[in-house]
Amino acid sequence: MRTFAGAVDIPAMAMVLGALLIIATANRFSRRGSVLMANQLLMEMAFLYLLISAVGLFEDVTSFFSFHYIASGVLLTLAFAAILKIPVLMFCASNDTPPKVVSVTWKVLGALLYIVIMIYTATTTTGLDAFVNGHALVFVGISLILISAMSLLSKSSSVLQDIASQILNIGLVAMAIAIATAILDLYVIEAMAEVLRFGVAALLYTVFLHILLRLLGFALSDPSQDGFVRLQLLGMGGAVLAACYMVFAAQSLS
Repeated sequence: MRTFAGAVDIPAMAMVLGALLIIATANRFSRRGSVLMANQLLMEMAFLYLLISAVGLFEDVTSFFSFHYIASGVLLTLAFAAILKIPVLMFCASNDTPPKVVSVTWKVLGALLYIVIMIYTATTTTGLDAFVNGHALVFVGISLILISAMSLLSKSSSVLQDIASQILNIGLVAMAIAIATAILDLYVIEAMAEVLRFGVAALLYTVFLHILLRLLGFALSDPSQDGFVRLQLLGMGGAVLAACYMVFAAQSLS
């Protein structure tokens, strides 16, 4: 029973159920529309929980002594999302009926519910101050301005759709820069952690905005693009694991 109880993590289940509630609200509780959006966003929302937990870890490097507890909750969240992904995929494959058109009001309600739940999750993980990183905000902000300018110059049909399709690349670039820079400070753990906080925060901002744009209906619905998003999330997960390993290595060297 103890082994089973370890796999029943209430916060992890609440995070996944909250994601389903957000998706259902944004689709006016339409089954077909909710299933299609869950297929696209369920794992991404679970990954966002990983990033929220990672911000708390890198805010205080001494918290890495409780890394195994935090990692367990995050992995259970991903596991529950993956389990729910199975019936979602089956419903998507067995029904080709196009989803009903949802009014902007319901999309905005879903987006507002998403913001409220994520803020609550952040405050229960650590203080909101930990999620405000000035360097990451400037980096993401300038990148969004550049993407918007290129979209306007290319006479794209929608600037927001271009942002939704490219924003995850901004987070990957920021994390790559952070890891490459942090390696130089491997023997100075505080300096290294500060650089890694920049990368994790940039990842968090870009994933958060990507989900928000999708809930509002601005993301492209090309299936091949969804596959690329999954590869981007895998790359982000690998980058976060690499950052955690660097902290453990620095602690052993110090």
